[in-house]
Amino acid sequence: MGLSTGCCHNRSWLLQGIRFGIAVALLVSVPMYLIYFVIQPMEGMTVFKQIVGDTVVFIICGIVVAFINNTVTTPRVDRAEV
Repeated sequence: MGLSTGCCHNRSWLLQGIRFGIAVALLVSVPMYLIYFVIQPMEGMTVFKQIVGDTVVFIICGIVVAFINNTVTTPRVDRAEV
């Protein structure tokens, strides 16, 4: 799958950022709030809103990270060849 250097080199940085944000949300936000839901007396809708809100934040952060990490690969010309 490769989130940082992985399989999808031809995809746009925006899609990679969205994919990264969703992956981080599934690994961090969803388990955390589900544990809160089981341990603390919270309503299901409140937990759902927290998960959705954090997922949106993680997707935005993933897009920003992908934009910063966006490297356009250009052919490198060696000075010895010129």
